[in-house]
Amino acid sequence: MTAPLFVPRAVPEDLAPFVQALWYLHAAPQRRFEKILPSPRAHLIVNLSDPYRQLARGATTTGVELAGPFFAGVQTQYLVNENPTDLRMLVAQFTADGAGLFARAQPAELVDAVLPAEPLVPGVDALAARGRLSDDPEGLLDDLVGLLDAARHGPDPDPVVTRVRVALECDRPASIAGLAAAEGLSPRALSARFSRVCGVTPKRFADVARFDALLTSLASRDPLPSWAELVAEYGYYDQPHITRAFTRFAGSPPARFLHDLGEFGLEYATFVPLDHPAHR
Repeated sequence: MTAPLFVPRAVPEDLAPFVQALWYLHAAPQRRFEKILPSPRAHLIVNLSDPYRQLARGATTTGVELAGPFFAGVQTQYLVNENPTDLRMLVAQFTADGAGLFARAQPAELVDAVLPAEPLVPGVDALAARGRLSDDPEGLLDDLVGLLDAARHGPDPDPVVTRVRVALECDRPASIAGLAAAEGLSPRALSARFSRVCGVTPKRFADVARFDALLTSLASRDPLPSWAELVAEYGYYDQPHITRAFTRFAGSPPARFLHDLGEFGLEYATFVPLDHPAHR
């Protein structure tokens, strides 16, 4: 194929802030297999290429074929996929509290799930069918925006949950007790409200958000900071603490992760190419 094509689309005001990003991608995969690291955001993937195969979730073998569009909720474990030979897709990225505005499912049903998208976002299969025959990325992104406009339902999420979600994404480490007190709630009451909207507890969300922020930061920093700098910047206690976070969320120690970054480039900080699924 030709050079990779990435076409971003500014999120319309009526979809923001709960839709965070929209884009079209056409590229060859770096490797046949890929490890996708945990994310505090949800994604609608309108797959316009051959099927993916989800081979594993963390240490658990899954073996699920993803033939059409799929919806990936907040992920607290890494995934291992087998890629098609040609990657072509439309993507919408949602906040954790916004996913339920567009997907017809309870938030808890979306967490750590990758599901066929048509029952959740009706009309997406028809968009995919049109997209496979089209070479007009901008027109397809117009159609994606229209699909999301039609899919949006219900009122905006609980504003308390939205404020806390933003704080957990920005403050490292965030004090959940302090955030609860600022909202006039007990930590238990805040946890219940947050879980009802996001499908995951604030503590679990904060752990994933902090690790994701660390990875995203690495993707934009060259040379890479020292581990001591990362420990201080992201609120880990010490280097063993950050090593445990890598083992938990990436399935490998930091040294292996840095080796992969050195081989494939900083842009692969959250999507790690693999030569073989056993290498996870």
